[in-house]
Amino acid sequence: DANQNLNAVLYEVRNTFKQRHHYLVPINNSDTATHTQPYKHQADKHFYVSPFMPMECTYQFTFKLPQEKLALTINQTHQGKPIMTAVWKGQRETLSQSVITKQLFKHPLNTVKVIFAIHWEALKLWGKGVKLVKRPAAPSHLISHGQPTHSSKR
Repeated sequence: DANQNLNAVLYEVRNTFKQRHHYLVPINNSDTATHTQPYKHQADKHFYVSPFMPMECTYQFTFKLPQEKLALTINQTHQGKPIMTAVWKGQRETLSQSVITKQLFKHPLNTVKVIFAIHWEALKLWGKGVKLVKRPAAPSHLISHGQPTHSSKR
């Protein structure tokens, strides 16, 4: 907001079927994070991402307010047991044409690499006999609500 307070977090999840879904977590104004204490949120899974992951799952999102670096961790659980962890890290850079050009030359085939890696891992899971989960219809709503997993006393 105008006072630099965080009012909500919107997590975007995408799949390889060119679909996306959002998980919205409102932030209580008294629930201010410090730069050393992470925000922790959770949301029930409402969106099909992988043919190897069941739909009856919960996501736990963890991140600290970004400074020079940003890190986001997503833990996925099924029946209370962890089944996947994903981590995304980023470094702050001033956006400019030279930065964009540098990244293009530094990572020219990054999208191809990611798509290949996703399909390679899927092939390995299929080869191990992991059962496929049938893709349900996409949710009728683009946004689901999540909630903080603990109080502002981090």
